[in-house]
Amino acid sequence: MNKKILILITGISLLFPRSVSAGTSADVGTTGAQFLKYGVGARAIGMGGVFCGIADDINALYWNPAGLCRMNGMQLTGSHMMLFQGINYEFGAAGLPIGENMAVAAGASYVSIGDLEARTSDSDDSIKFNASDLAAIGAFSMRMGMFGFGASVKYLYQNVGGGVLSGGDYLADGFAFDAGVHFATEGVEFGKGILAGAVVQNLGSGYNFTGPDDFTGVNNPLPLNIKAGIAYKDVENKLTVGGDVNIPVDNNMNFHFGGEYFLSKIMILRAGFKTTTIIDLGFFSGLSLGAGFNFEKVRIDYAWVPYGVLGFFTHRFSFTFQM
Repeated sequence: MNKKILILITGISLLFPRSVSAGTSADVGTTGAQFLKYGVGARAIGMGGVFCGIADDINALYWNPAGLCRMNGMQLTGSHMMLFQGINYEFGAAGLPIGENMAVAAGASYVSIGDLEARTSDSDDSIKFNASDLAAIGAFSMRMGMFGFGASVKYLYQNVGGGVLSGGDYLADGFAFDAGVHFATEGVEFGKGILAGAVVQNLGSGYNFTGPDDFTGVNNPLPLNIKAGIAYKDVENKLTVGGDVNIPVDNNMNFHFGGEYFLSKIMILRAGFKTTTIIDLGFFSGLSLGAGFNFEKVRIDYAWVPYGVLGFFTHRFSFTFQM
């Protein structure tokens, strides 16, 4: 086997382990750009990834862009996620309301992992290399009565090699699109009511890797996903509970449940459960726990998510600043 091709295949498989989205579906492993599945924001992750229906802050840019029109003022957010096998995931975004019924937002996510090791099929010699992924996102949202509508475009860039391969890096880029709808009863602005949403994520034609020696990889389809969610806020806005369902093109249908509770105006507790990983990684890999600290202009959030044998302790940190 060509050594460079083997390096490419090894790098991608290590950067995004199959078990992250494992299940019994025969379609597991048939799409690329798996980093688009990780989710953003420690608030949403602490609730088990339940945010399609909630979608009430800047993190809706990822979960459901239709919810961006419900932001109360300009918001900035940043996240750092320490995942399994040395993977680090960074996310930053800004959102700005336009008038009373529209909003725009932009952001970027970046995934990196270093010191990957590859070997040829006929030698014990190894080489260490790096891999990274970038998604730059722009979105627009508009509210019409109790409904919100939104769409986003994502530019995707992937690099396997990190500048250390003697023959050059393997690169890929492409575009993906999201489109969603959001619903909220009139009482939500006053701290009670029903929220619901649906979104189609990662529409696009896929991408090819290119590299040295005229290497061209096969087409990598995008991880298309249909997501829907519903949530409820209580009368005093202390408790939010909800559930999401995902229908991915490369896996079985999976479910997410979770919520958050304000112990006080400052401290928030969160918990959630997802079915995505429990078949291969065990029941506890479905759990998530989180906490938030809400100050006048800044909210700081933390989430803990176990991934079984891939790393029992994975941590997500984020902040959201509201102007």
